[in-house]
Amino acid sequence: MERIHARRAAILAGEVAPNMLVRRQGPAQSGSRSMPAGSMTGGGQQGQNGGGTTSYHATATAADSFLSVFPSTTQSAVPASATTQPADSACVLSPETVVGPYYIEGESIRTNLVDNEKGLPFYAEFSLFNINDCAPLANAAIDIWSCNATGEYGGFVSTDSSNYDTSLYNGQLVHLGDENETGSTITDTKTSLRGQQLTDADGIAQFTTLLPGWYSGRTTHIHVRVHVGGQVTANGTYIGGSITHTGQTFFGEDLYTMMQSMWPYTLSSVVRLSNSADSIYTGSGGAQSHWNLYYVVPGDLSKGVIGYINLIVDPSAVNEGSQMMADPGSLNGTSTNATGTAEAAAATTSTNGTTWTANVPILYFVLIALSHISFKILRSYA
Repeated sequence: MERIHARRAAILAGEVAPNMLVRRQGPAQSGSRSMPAGSMTGGGQQGQNGGGTTSYHATATAADSFLSVFPSTTQSAVPASATTQPADSACVLSPETVVGPYYIEGESIRTNLVDNEKGLPFYAEFSLFNINDCAPLANAAIDIWSCNATGEYGGFVSTDSSNYDTSLYNGQLVHLGDENETGSTITDTKTSLRGQQLTDADGIAQFTTLLPGWYSGRTTHIHVRVHVGGQVTANGTYIGGSITHTGQTFFGEDLYTMMQSMWPYTLSSVVRLSNSADSIYTGSGGAQSHWNLYYVVPGDLSKGVIGYINLIVDPSAVNEGSQMMADPGSLNGTSTNATGTAEAAAATTSTNGTTWTANVPILYFVLIALSHISFKILRSYA
C-alpha cells in the first residue's frame, strides 16, 4: 500500500494536484493479480444486446473521463470533511454489512453514473487491496449504487405495476417486474447512480457520481460490492465469479451540515438520520468506512468533492450481505476472514408475555420499503 500512501501524503501536503494523481504509470505491485491477455471466451448470460463474453480493458477510458471534470493542474487539495477511516498504511478488512433492498445485478461497466440526476458532483476513487498480502487487487469489479438527492433509487421509482413493460431491461440482465435477491420488484429502467468498474493494475476504480441524499430511517450512504473471478460480457456488464465484499460507505457529519441546505437536497422533507443513530452504521463498522474528501474548488461545495477510500477484502471469501452477522459489532476489520456466512442476527422481544424472534434484515427491508411508500404517497398530495 506504500504507493497509495505516498499519493495521499502528496495530496495533503499540496505538492501534487488531485487531478494529476488519478492516472498512475508503471507495472503492478508484486502480488497483484492481472487479467490474461487476449479475449475472454465462453458462454454466458445474455442481456439486453445478447452476445457472449469478450475482452474488456478495465479502466481504459476511466481516467480521461475522470480528468475532464477536474480543476487546473495547479489546484491543490483542501479537505472537505473529517474522516475516521484507518490510515493508508493500515491493512485491515473492510466491514461487511447487509446488501439492502435496492441492489440490481448486471448494471453496466461505466465511469459516469449521473445520467439525468441533479446534485453535488462526487468524483469517487476506490483503492482495492487483498488482505492476504496487502497488495492491490486488479481486475475485480467494484459495483456501487446509491439514492438520488431526494432519497430515491433508480430502478425502484415507479410504483404503478400496470405500466410495467416486462420486455424492458434495467441494466443488462434483469427485466422490469423481476425481483432482486431480497424480493424487491424492479419497477423502471432508471440506472442512474448505479454502475461498475474493473480495478486497474493498482487496484483503482473511479466513478463520477453525485453525493447521495437520504431517506427515512437511514443516514447518507453509498452501497458497494466487490466481484471477483467473473467475466465481462460483450454488452458491458460483469457476470459469474463470487461476491467477496458487500459494504456501505459513509460521510462525515460536517459534510451533511453543509449539503442539507443546498438544492436539490432541500427538496426532500425527510429528516436525515445521523450516523450515530443509524443501526447499520453503528452495527457494522461505519466509522471505518468513511470517505476521505477533498474540494474540487477549495471551500466551494457546489463544484463537488473528490473522494478516496480503501477497500481491503479477502478474495477467497464470500460476502453477499444477505444476512447480518451474529455479532455486527465485531465487524471492525480486525478479523482475517470475515466471510459473512454467520447466521443472521435475531431480535427478540416480548408482547403480553409472548416472545417472538424476528430476522433483522427482513425487518430492515420492510421498514425501509414502507417508509419509501409513505413518502411517495405524502408527496403526491403535496
